Amino acid sequence: MSSIGSDAFATPRSARFSVRIPGPDRFVVGGPEWFASPDRTADFLRVTLASPAVRSVTIDRKLREAEISHVAGARDAVVATYRTRPTDPLDLDVDLDDPEAGSHRRRSFFRYGRLISDWIRQEERPGLLRLRHPGLRGRPPVWDAVAEGLEGLLGILAFRVDGIGGSLTVRFDPALIHPQQIVHGLHRAVRDRAGDAVGPVLQRLDLPVATASLVLSGVATFAAPALLPAGTALMLATALPSYRQAARVLVRERRLAVDVLDSIIFTTCLFTGEIFAGAMTAFFLSVGRTLLRRTQAQSARLLVDAFGRQPSIVRLERADGSTAEVPVEEIRAGDVIVVNTGEAVPVDGTVQSGEGMLDQQALTGEAAPVERGADDPVLAATLLVAGQIRVRVERAGRDTTAGKIADILRETVAHKLELQSRGEALADSIVVPALGVSALAGGLIGSSAALAVINSDLGTGIRMAAPLAVVTSLSACIRSGILVKQGRALETLPKIDTVVFDKTGTLTRSVPEVGEVVACGAHAPDAMLRLAAAAEQNFSHPIARAIVDHYHAQGGGPLPVLDASQYALGFGLTVTIEGRRVRLGSRRFMDREGLAFPDSFDGAMAPRREAGHTLIYMGVDDAPAGLVDLRPSQRPEAADAVQSLRAGGIRELIILSGDHDRPTRQLAGQLGMDRYFAEVLPEDKAAVIAGLQREGRRVCFVGDGINDALALRQADVSVSLSGAAGIATDTAQVVFLEGNLRRMGELFDIARELHTNVGQSWTLIRSANGICVAGVFLAGFNIWHSVFFNNVSALGALGNALRPLQRRAGTAGVINLLR
Repeated sequence: MSSIGSDAFATPRSARFSVRIPGPDRFVVGGPEWFASPDRTADFLRVTLASPAVRSVTIDRKLREAEISHVAGARDAVVATYRTRPTDPLDLDVDLDDPEAGSHRRRSFFRYGRLISDWIRQEERPGLLRLRHPGLRGRPPVWDAVAEGLEGLLGILAFRVDGIGGSLTVRFDPALIHPQQIVHGLHRAVRDRAGDAVGPVLQRLDLPVATASLVLSGVATFAAPALLPAGTALMLATALPSYRQAARVLVRERRLAVDVLDSIIFTTCLFTGEIFAGAMTAFFLSVGRTLLRRTQAQSARLLVDAFGRQPSIVRLERADGSTAEVPVEEIRAGDVIVVNTGEAVPVDGTVQSGEGMLDQQALTGEAAPVERGADDPVLAATLLVAGQIRVRVERAGRDTTAGKIADILRETVAHKLELQSRGEALADSIVVPALGVSALAGGLIGSSAALAVINSDLGTGIRMAAPLAVVTSLSACIRSGILVKQGRALETLPKIDTVVFDKTGTLTRSVPEVGEVVACGAHAPDAMLRLAAAAEQNFSHPIARAIVDHYHAQGGGPLPVLDASQYALGFGLTVTIEGRRVRLGSRRFMDREGLAFPDSFDGAMAPRREAGHTLIYMGVDDAPAGLVDLRPSQRPEAADAVQSLRAGGIRELIILSGDHDRPTRQLAGQLGMDRYFAEVLPEDKAAVIAGLQREGRRVCFVGDGINDALALRQADVSVSLSGAAGIATDTAQVVFLEGNLRRMGELFDIARELHTNVGQSWTLIRSANGICVAGVFLAGFNIWHSVFFNNVSALGALGNALRPLQRRAGTAGVINLLR
């Protein structure tokens, strides 16, 4: 063994070292002063792991020494790090005071990027990370915390927790996440883990114990009777959830329910010696509980992960222009972050500089990427597929649009359907009759027949199928860019017979379009359009956008650059363009400016005005030039939406508008509407809907989320086109994230499928169990038949609940849901 002198280390506070070198790729540093306090230990770790040559540091608490593993032959480089003392210390992502971690004598630390962690690196290669941690071994609450933490990270493809060996394997997309972010997410998840150690253990043991009980009871019944006591004990252990639920219903709620029947089955099996039948019943109940728990959790995660997932570390721009990777929870409004190609935008904000193409499909359903540049808004959970942007943060974390959507979906997933509630109530209401029929069957036929009747309950299957049907329907909606904020809307939509559309912003676009440039005198329309576009180019209001966009759409060339000194704003716009004085504004503004338009011209324009067009009059060089005719722009998808609703059986379609009668009547005729209401004030829209409801109509109101709050609340179902950015303030039950009507028919189709699907599942459950009860008296059915009919129908209902998702996402989508 060789040694090096402690004078090789520039140690603060006069701390003393003892150093020995057991091999070419490691040395051991001893020094009680360095390891006497967490602060000293943290300082030592930051200095040591700052060297790129260091692989790991293992601290022995008892000996108060540290073993430094490094690249062979790089000891001098490591020692040099101690002499120079890094000016930019690493981040220590561990709690050195943690009593649980401190109970281990030896504790290893590794560097991941700029992060120091005690997650032990076993293997690291592109897309794969194998880690080990003592805190994982035999601790189900930590396994669940790790799973929850990884499921919340963008870019995680798959992972596996080995709770016995204390290891973790993670597969990830290197373009979206790197090991430092994974390790930071793991530490954060374990740090915030829940303290309940009993619940997760019982849930994990439920199915294995039920399986062991089934096997042991079968062997004891048919081959080795000596094992019956053990089989009986295991059967009773698997029956405990049913006994607990039955006790809760009887004692707290003072009523009879299906769980009481289950507990009677197990008790009867115990006293009649039908241990195998009881174990089989418990096994199928456990399978049902496990499937329901897993599918609900997994499907809910699939629903929200596109919105709830976010990078755990973001690139923050400092005041000096440099960048530093910091945890996303440290980001505040006003900060500036940098997003590169292939990275997800972690915040809602505005592009400060740079340009890029953003994939917003996960958030809005839009398939085509959109361009974003300076002053354009960007939303969290969108992916930058090309370019680089600097984003000024407006909202981060759960305050982002994506975070709010995830919160809404978590609440909606828990919605219990009215059909499910009615089914459960019916199942509970027949408990007493079932006990009577069971007693009759027992008296006439025998105990096995009595058990068969009791086991033919209706509640188990519907409790599995209905919640899963809700989740698959919500998943189908979100895949199409439809956010259902209230689960009740999906139940009510199949009952809707009247759809009322707000006109402006819903059937028509909020931005008008240029219909025609009309000249008055010798001015050419093309020249007038160029001057009007040049005058409006520095403004962002809808009229300016419509004129400038129309000019460019007509193939117009570059516009002259204007500065503020050339503008004069008042009741209209006056601007100097290439030495010419151009005025734009209303007819009244032109009169104020002394520009007299001929009466014949005004008369010719009267029909346009009556049709609801916006007329922008124009003067050039102190003389009338003509006008720009702006007409309402009908949404191109409006006609298809109306047609799809007609095909779906909607009885009446109505337009509700604050606009004049003539343009509203014209639009109603073009779209084939049944009725229209014109010149309705915003506060009176709710009254119109209430009047329709008094006629016995079930009304769905479709608006753009602006000035429609009262009408949205009044309607039986409310739909908003406010888009993803409006979900936080929108009062509608359903929001089209794309901001258009393309998915209108699909929304109704999904809702009708949900209603039909749950009805089919309910019919399957009732039919199968009804056949079994009839078979007890007519065909000699016993408990074995009942177990088969009851549980096969429940599993069949579960498969039926997955069919809507399979139709839209294919078999792969269902496999992802159940994996």
